[in-house]
This record gives sequence, C-alpha cells and structure tokens, in this order.
Amino acid sequence: MLESNPFSFWCEKMPENELNHWEYQNEIVQKSDEFQQAEMLFQSNQHDKAVEYYKMYVERNKEKMSPHSLRSAFVRLGKILSQQAKYQEALDYHFQCVEINVALCGEDSVEVAVDYMAIGSVLNELGQYKKALDCPQKALTTFNACCGENDIPLATCADYIGDVFKNKKNDKVALQCYIKSMKIHQAIYGENHFEMTNCYGRIGMSYYRLEEYDEALSSISRKL
Repeated sequence: MLESNPFSFWCEKMPENELNHWEYQNEIVQKSDEFQQAEMLFQSNQHDKAVEYYKMYVERNKEKMSPHSLRSAFVRLGKILSQQAKYQEALDYHFQCVEINVALCGEDSVEVAVDYMAIGSVLNELGQYKKALDCPQKALTTFNACCGENDIPLATCADYIGDVFKNKKNDKVALQCYIKSMKIHQAIYGENHFEMTNCYGRIGMSYYRLEEYDEALSSISRKL
C-alpha cells in the first residue's frame, strides 16, 4: 500500500494481475499524444487549443483510463474554461470531479474538499455568492478535521471566503478573512517570505476600500 497515493486503498481490493494491467493502461494513457500536447498548450497559455486536445484525450481514452487520470483532465478543463469565462461549462467539469472523488474517497475526503473550492471560485465569478460561500465553508469542515490549525488549506479557505465577501462589498468581513490567512502563512513562512506577498496585498486593498489609508499603505509597503 503506497501511503503517498491517496487512492492506494484500491490496491487492497484489486488482484495483482488486474492492478498491473491497470497501471500499464494508465501509463499508456498518460503518455498519449493528446495529453502531452494538451499539457504543452496549457503551459503556453494556448487555451482554446488546450481545451480541444484535453477533450480529444478524454474521448479517445475514457474507457481505459483510471478515474484519477479522468479527474486530472476534468480539473484542467474546468480551470481553463473558468479563465475563459465559460463558467457553466467549467462547473460541469468540476462537478464531475466531485462525483469521481466521492465514489473513490468519500464525501468528507480532502480530495472532494479541493473540488468544492474550485466550484466555489467559479460560483463567485458568476455572482452566486450564497452558493459560493457554501463551498469553501464545506471544505473548511473537512480541512479542520484533518489539518493542523496552521495548515495552508485553512488559509486558502479563508482567502476564498474573503474573496466572496469582497465581491459582496463587505470589506470588513473580507479583511478579517485575509488577516486570518495572513497569520497562518506567517506562522509557516515567517513575515518576510515571498509567500506573504499576496497576503499583504489583499489586506492592503481591503483597508484601501475601507478608506483606512494609513493601514492600506502600511500593508502595501510590506508587499513591496
């Protein structure tokens, strides 16, 4: 059982000959031309072409690829389509990721929590703020159960929730969320680590929108 693999529990249920066959098939799929081309196009920001090749990859290999590989393609498609403001199509892929991970890992797994975070981000862009808040809060319940109080997933949840309140023009609550995230990052990295840059920037802009300009300048200066 490979502990580094979140899907390693499969190995306990699958005969050795079937497991070897599945790993062989998965290796073939991962090395397919469509997948490699899609990855290169994604990295070079040629998003339209990347979507075309990811979809081609899924269509040609769906019957023989592992659920994990299928989810990886759906995650990428959801991310690209969201960046292209094709939010409904992006949501469709993210919800398919949830279905896959619920079947594999259970409703309360970290994998499902990550999928809900992605869904919440898209709903935030759509202005569906109530639903957008439900997603990171649901993820937060999972992360609280399995992470320490100063783990990055908790900070990420705080940032996502802050972003929703920012879009709702509730900058006081957004600021509280960003400060919470900053404290977690600070506990992990220290005050002057480059990972702190985004934290100081979010806090500074929140103070600016609240017309607390001295605090805004102080935070933005730390970002610089």
